[in-house]
Amino acid sequence: MASDFRLPTDRRTLVAEGMRFASHPKIMGIINATDDSFFEGSRMMDSEAVQKGIAMWEAGATWVDVGGESTRPGAEPVDEATELQRVIPVIEGLREARPDGLISIDTRHASVARQALKAGADMVNDVSGLRDPEMVEVVLEAGCAVCVMHMQGEPGTMQAKPSYVDVNE
Repeated sequence: MASDFRLPTDRRTLVAEGMRFASHPKIMGIINATDDSFFEGSRMMDSEAVQKGIAMWEAGATWVDVGGESTRPGAEPVDEATELQRVIPVIEGLREARPDGLISIDTRHASVARQALKAGADMVNDVSGLRDPEMVEVVLEAGCAVCVMHMQGEPGTMQAKPSYVDVNE
């Protein structure tokens, strides 16, 4: 429940749904370098996105996550060239502004992840659950962190009669 969530000011203990997590919680700020993401307030491009990312770090975010393809329910896919044009300038700008800042690339595409890691990203955040057969290789070669998520189908179809018997299948 949202009402059971609180983050103490010392950020040493996270309490969610009555459970206490005493390790150091990590806060991730989200930058959607798209024009159609789920949350309108996170949509921004280039210099505005870099400034917002810096502000997120200054406000206490551990990570800044940069995505160039909306994965909201019903979203239309974008080609990898467009995704790269959206995310690489933001990642490079963030890296230049904060060499010690932690940056993740939110992508389903191994080629985008590879270029984003070269541009300065530290982690891959893959909402498709490593569906791209090259993604594991990219992550292993880079030796970077990875956040593996799950999605039924593709963004355009993921909410069409969702049914789960076993999410591991």
